[in-house]
Amino acid sequence: MPNRVAELCLSCSLCCTNGLFRSVPVRATEVAGLRARRLPLIKRGDEWLMPFPCAAHNGRCSIYSDRPSACRDYECDVLVALNSGQTPESAARSLLDRTNALVASIRTRIAGTGEFWADVDRFCKDSAEWRSRHADLLLDLFELHALLRRVDRKNG
Repeated sequence: MPNRVAELCLSCSLCCTNGLFRSVPVRATEVAGLRARRLPLIKRGDEWLMPFPCAAHNGRCSIYSDRPSACRDYECDVLVALNSGQTPESAARSLLDRTNALVASIRTRIAGTGEFWADVDRFCKDSAEWRSRHADLLLDLFELHALLRRVDRKNG
């Protein structure tokens, strides 16, 4: 990954903080290293998962050079478009900055500190009264969904 792409990736965090994923698969060969760093892991059957928000993310990935292979191999649609020359870096950065700002804004308005989408689900109620009181939040959630689909069509 070229340095400018790595920097864009490091400055984004949508993968790590629940914008896109709830967890990442971890290879059995990576478990010991992640446990040594005291990172939480979940075992489901034969599969290991690292839950998100990632405990190694504190504004930036603190294990970027040693991150799990699933994190290392993943490229969102924004990075693919940037690498192929379809999207200029300024447009990619603008999209990611707006999406991250929206996640942060929504996070300040909903109860909970756990998994982002689970907190959104718990906070949102399906009633006319609730929708009326939280119309701005619902509009922001709609915009966030649209932006996340632009960041990654498969997972957004």
